[in-house]
Amino acid sequence: MKIEFKRSEAQSSLDFVYINNVFAGEFISDEVNASFLFVPAEGDRILLSRIAYDQACKLLSSELSQMYKYRGALAA
Repeated sequence: MKIEFKRSEAQSSLDFVYINNVFAGEFISDEVNASFLFVPAEGDRILLSRIAYDQACKLLSSELSQMYKYRGALAA
């Protein structure tokens, strides 16, 4: 599974998240307050706080991988 974070050209605090080249949601950064919000295309939001951007991306990637695997198992 390939998870990518692509920075918005219009807003530096916004990344677009893709899973296997399919849009999965928006990742909003507030680096001053060290908080990050993932707003998925569908499903629940994920808030990460008191963390650096790189670490937030790693944690979100791990969480998305687990959710993707779980949903795949439910569909089978």
